[in-house]
Order: sequence, then C-alpha cells, then structure tokens
Amino acid sequence: MIPPWGPLSLPRGEQRRDRTSARNTNQVKAVALFLPRASLIAPILAILTFAAALTLTTTDAAAQPFGDPSGRVPVIQYVLDDVEINGLDKTSPDLVRSIIGLEAGERFGLFDLEIVKRRLLGTGYFLSVTPSLKKSQRRGHVLLVITVEERNTILLSDLFVGVSGDRGAWGGVDIVEGNLLGRGLTLGGAFVASRDQLATRLLLADTQAFALPLRLSGLAHYASGRESLFVADNTPLPPGRAEPLSLNFERLGGELGAGFYAAPLLGVFVDLGVETLQGRSDLPDLTDNLLDQGRSLHTSLRMTFDHDTRDSPYVPTSGYRLNLSIQGSSALMGSDYDYLKLVLRSALYKSLGITQAGHVLRFDLFGGIVLGQPPFFERFFVGDASALVPSRDLGLNFSAIGSPDFLHTGAGNLAFETVVAGLGLEYGVPIIEGPAPFYRVEFFVAAGLFGMTTPGDLPGDRRVNLAVDPVLDPNASVFPIDMTFNIGFKAETPIGIFGLSFANALALAPL
Repeated sequence: MIPPWGPLSLPRGEQRRDRTSARNTNQVKAVALFLPRASLIAPILAILTFAAALTLTTTDAAAQPFGDPSGRVPVIQYVLDDVEINGLDKTSPDLVRSIIGLEAGERFGLFDLEIVKRRLLGTGYFLSVTPSLKKSQRRGHVLLVITVEERNTILLSDLFVGVSGDRGAWGGVDIVEGNLLGRGLTLGGAFVASRDQLATRLLLADTQAFALPLRLSGLAHYASGRESLFVADNTPLPPGRAEPLSLNFERLGGELGAGFYAAPLLGVFVDLGVETLQGRSDLPDLTDNLLDQGRSLHTSLRMTFDHDTRDSPYVPTSGYRLNLSIQGSSALMGSDYDYLKLVLRSALYKSLGITQAGHVLRFDLFGGIVLGQPPFFERFFVGDASALVPSRDLGLNFSAIGSPDFLHTGAGNLAFETVVAGLGLEYGVPIIEGPAPFYRVEFFVAAGLFGMTTPGDLPGDRRVNLAVDPVLDPNASVFPIDMTFNIGFKAETPIGIFGLSFANALALAPL
C-alpha cells in the first residue's frame, strides 16, 4: 500500500503541532532543524549535486548498458544487425526502437532480452512482449525479433467518488490517453467536485521527445478548496462562531518537467512548479504556519530518481520499484515558502508460483520528512498512508474521518504532518487471467503499520488542527503509530484498473 505521494505514483490520488519543560526542550531542538529561508538553498543544492554525481557514477558503471547485470556470469554476445517488430497496429515502429535504444552494430546478449521486455512493458502500451534472437546471414550476427500485443491506452485512470457526513457527496474522473497517435504522447484530463470544492488538472507529455529517451511534460492545475479547521478545547473561538471553522484556499499554476534514463530502467526526472495561492483563514494567527493569509507565490524544484523493474505498471506480479523524490522551495526562487521535502518509496513484488497465474506477495516500505515551512498541502496527509481514511483527490480532502488509533498512541489526531514512515504487506490471489474484458482479477488482503508526527507541533498537544478535531492527550505518543488494512478485489481491464474493497465501501459511508 504505497501512499500516492508525488507525480509518479500509481494510481490514486496526489500529493499531503506545551507540555512539560522537558518536552519544550525537545521541541526547541526539533525546531532548530528548520533552517532560515535563504539558507535552505544550500542543502537543496548540495543534495541535488550529490544526486547528480551519483547518477553520473551509475551511468559510467553502466556504460555498457546491456549484458549480465551481476558481472559474474560470462556473457555470450552477438552483433545486432537489425530489429524486427511484429504485431504493431497503432504504435509507431520508430517509437519502439527509440524505447529499446538499440542500433545496428551494437553488441547484444541473451540477458538483454529481459531488459528489452521490461522496457516495453513498462510503457503500458503493450499487453505482452516476446523478444527473441534470430540468426543473421553473418556468423556472430543476429536479428532481434520483438512480437507484441498492443493494449488500449485510453484509460479511466481514476474514478473519484465518496460521501462525507459533513460535506455530502463528491465525484470526478481522471482520463488519460497514454499513447496518442501512436507516438508516445500522453494527454490527460481530470476533475473532482463537491458542493464547496473543485479541482481540475490537464497533462501533456512526450515520453520520447526528439526520438530520444527524453521525457518532456507540462501540467496545469486549478483548485478551490476548504479544509475544516478545529481547535482544542482550551482555545477560544471567535465570537459567534462554531466548529468547524474553515481554511479556504485557491491554487492556480502548473509544472514543467524533463526526464531521461541514465541507465537501463533508471529514470531521472526534474520538475519546476509555479503556482499562486490565495488563503483565507478564520483563525489566521493560528494557521500562518500552514498557509499565508492572502495571496502568496509557491515555486518548487523537484528531482526524482525512479528505478522500476516491474513486469507491468498496472497489476505487477514481479519486480520492484524504488523511488526517491527531493523537493525544495526557497525565497531565492521567488517563493514565499521555504522547505525541503524528501520522500522514499519502495515496493517489491514476488510471484509465488502457486498456480499458473501466480499468487503475488507485495512488500511496501515508505518514509518522508519535510523541513521548513511548506504550504499545508505539501505535508503528508493521513489518508495517503492509511487505507481506512479517504485519500486526497487532485490535492483536495473531502473527508473528516480520522485514523482509528487501534494502538492507542494518539493517532486519531493525525492529519497533515511533516514526518511519516510505514510498511505494508499485501497478498494477491489471481481469480481470472486471460483476454479482455479482464486481463487479470485478483482477490487481495493487505495490512500495514505507519507513523506520523510534526516536530514542534506534536499531535497530542496542538491547539489547532486541519481535517480532524484534535483531542488534547498528555499520554499521546510523540510519534503516533496506527494499523491499516484492506481486503477486496482489483481488476485490470482494457479501460483501466477497478477495485471493490473495504476501503472503497468506507469512502461511500456518510461518516
């Protein structure tokens, strides 16, 4: 159950504080980690420089991009004469050649067939890929023969639907064409709305720009939202007002991105985001650390490293994904917010081979931290870590449900936090695997543990909270931990992935 933080997450959602004297001392030490505005640029540049150096090192180590990755087995290599592609109807052969990145005259071995297969399956353009070698006319020379079965690439990427006791119903869709005109162009549009919130998003990307392994993308978004604002029992309310109060906001902006593959199956992506924000709080003195009152500017630079060996981007049965995201904002970039955000996510898929279709075990590990003072939506939201709390849709939270706090650590106060860590385990049993309308249907059982907190504004001590009504609890943990679980079915179809689960039903309950 990897939480859907960041632009590369699949498939749902999007991205997002006095007790005793000793406790106050610890809070001061934690706050000392939050750097002054201008000085934040130094660690941002240092981390990005180190990451770039690491990428260059990886690239040098993989200067021969194909071959046995372990280096322990002698590799018999051939000279590639040509690439033959069979089964294409919509997709351009030039696009396929650009994706695999091979040219006549290069050396090629049997180990490289699996890399070619995973590169093509990872695009989402194909249902199956079968690469093989065929003898050429000259000794030691071969032809690479790739037989593919294309799949529909106009997908219902997400369906937003839910009911809240406070806010009523909400709904929307996210539709993506992942291979427009067979040229690898991605065009997507999404919206979600309720009676008092609205968000829209438009995406255009070229995954093989200029016939190179270069991804260029542009994204535009707008959101008008309202977060419920609650105060602790000992905090007075404005005259004539009752809870919940509101933190109203508007976001208008976009992102420009570029990315490339520094080594086989290792992508490096850079995104520059600019947006104007408008904040209107009923308690501006208590929420100035969450969002500036009035108009403000939020600019950010994000670098993402993504190593993906999964056999499918939809319902994987083998491989792993490791994703590291580093995002920063500073006054030196013209931003009114200073912060540094790091997120690490990993998922391992293991096919157990119990049946021909294969039972699948999935293990997730994730963690993140935000240093500084970001706008609240750049924090980690409890619904993005727990399946029992509805996640954000296009950046908007439509629910006021808190975490159940099964372990009695104070997790019921968790909402938008700056530190998160967790792990999850999922077991999938194939029910159907075959041709359309169901490529694969799984029954799954999932469980996990996660913890969240905000140094300097601990969940059990805070005076004001977004989304969840806080309860002052002197016995609450500094780092509340809770359990999460889910059970249900998920189906991969020609028009997208659909799920029917306990978490889906919970989102439809008017709680």
